[in-house]
Amino acid sequence: PGTPPPAAGAPAAQPPPVAPASAAGGVPAPAVDTSKMDVGSYFRFAWEAYRANLVDGIMTLGVLLIPAAVVNLVFGWIPLVGALVALLVALVEMAFSPLSSAALGRWAVSVAAGRSLSWKAAWRASMRNMVGEWLNMVVISIVMVIGFLLLIVPGILVGVFAIPAYLVERRSFVDANLRSLELVQKDLGRILVPAIAVLVLVVPVAIVVGVLGVVFALVPVIGPAMGQALSLVLSCFAVPFGALVWARLYIDVRRKYENVDAAAEIAARHAEWTGQRAIEGT
Repeated sequence: PGTPPPAAGAPAAQPPPVAPASAAGGVPAPAVDTSKMDVGSYFRFAWEAYRANLVDGIMTLGVLLIPAAVVNLVFGWIPLVGALVALLVALVEMAFSPLSSAALGRWAVSVAAGRSLSWKAAWRASMRNMVGEWLNMVVISIVMVIGFLLLIVPGILVGVFAIPAYLVERRSFVDANLRSLELVQKDLGRILVPAIAVLVLVVPVAIVVGVLGVVFALVPVIGPAMGQALSLVLSCFAVPFGALVWARLYIDVRRKYENVDAAAEIAARHAEWTGQRAIEGT
């Protein structure tokens, strides 16, 4: 006889927090209930999602960091040459880090929406309009850094959702930061707690990496290489993990406070990033 229609005035059914979907390149994130918007739910989600997409998560970030570590390992022990090579590698990393952030953002929002994205597809999408992408990410990052210098919290306000806003909603330059501020203000206290929790995880890792880097630098020959290897391992764990938490929080905030299915928007972008659909305007 069919399913009876919902009673008049009954609230519309909410979409599940995570709807896994198969896609080329990687493994869809597992279904984890993040509807409570608490730190534990988001950390559990990020852990399970990262485990399911570990290789692509590591490689999306590592495609820039791993070659740099290898080059420093090969040449770092040579007097003078090692120092020059290290300087050159650092400059290359700085030049490509905005594109790396965009690629990682694509991977994170895709996985957070229940879709997988290979590291190759993430980087291809970032390189497709390299100049525009680089400029947008530099401006977004500068605004975030200025905010973090102003006692950290302003940086979270203008930064936590800036990259998803740029990638998913196509907000450009400072408008992406203002969009982040707009979304955080929907429920300041509830949103800030999981957002700050990511920093509580990432900042100590960064401090440990910095301290150990100095310590290992004092060890002849193998010390710098050991320090860089440790930095690589810790960064490839903490940074994608934090990106997943913030990406899932973005999806839930838009669903809860704007009644918008951001996961569906991400699915459309995902089709463009993977080449399944032509990019608008091309």
